[in-house]
Amino acid sequence: MKNMKAIFLFFFFFLTGAILHVHAQKNKGEPNELDKLYIPTQNSVFNPGKSSTKNSSPSENNNAIKFNPVLLTRSIGALFYEKWLSDEISVQGGLGICYNKDIMMGKLSEIQREFNFSRDATSSFNISDIMLRGEFSSGSTPFISFAFRFFGSGYYDSESYFELNFRYYSNTLKIPDATESYNKRVLDLPEVTVRNFNYLLTYGYQVYTSGKIRTSHDFYYGIGLRNTSYDSFREEKMTVMDEFGYPREIDVHKKTGSRETVLMPFMIIGYAFGFLF
Repeated sequence: MKNMKAIFLFFFFFLTGAILHVHAQKNKGEPNELDKLYIPTQNSVFNPGKSSTKNSSPSENNNAIKFNPVLLTRSIGALFYEKWLSDEISVQGGLGICYNKDIMMGKLSEIQREFNFSRDATSSFNISDIMLRGEFSSGSTPFISFAFRFFGSGYYDSESYFELNFRYYSNTLKIPDATESYNKRVLDLPEVTVRNFNYLLTYGYQVYTSGKIRTSHDFYYGIGLRNTSYDSFREEKMTVMDEFGYPREIDVHKKTGSRETVLMPFMIIGYAFGFLF
């Protein structure tokens, strides 16, 4: 329930900001007497206005195919398709594969754990243990993304936008037994599935080029909430025989059959390029 409240607040503030942003772009208001007196006239040397050669009209750029190279740092290869619904709104979908484990998630989870909204974790392995220790074993798993974009005016040959984005991807990892780096022993060398549901709010600029091959370039940054679930472990005592034939107790970790869920905030910055048609 606590996780759902945080996600609801995230969506509420985003949608409020996006609606106000679009409303401000469509209703700029009439200039008053001071505006007429002190603001230079349109297309004067002091107020050149926007270029008439801008290629941002949906009638010219109805569609775009894009690639996001930043996702390669997460071991994700994906293509995106953007469709303009109007001058102010577009939708974008993405599909790809996770070809290796998300090493960045393992390294950052240790820091992000301090901001974890879910404080009732009971697993003897946390998400950082699993991502750093686990070995990728699933071949490839799907990456799915869907977003709404709300556009406004930007700089020369560009448009600013707010984006509400949802992403899903997963990793299946095999947890090896104790090593010199990790002294936690594991029973049965189990596989663990880590599922990520990301909710993103980003702000960016989309820059266009003209010519025979028209391209787009997205520069963006923002914040997000990551809902991560993974197989839970519990610690048990186990009696084994040592090399001299004497029994001794050791600590082992075994899958419980249930899943842990953590909800963590994060920041994002990125770039994507595409071809318009």
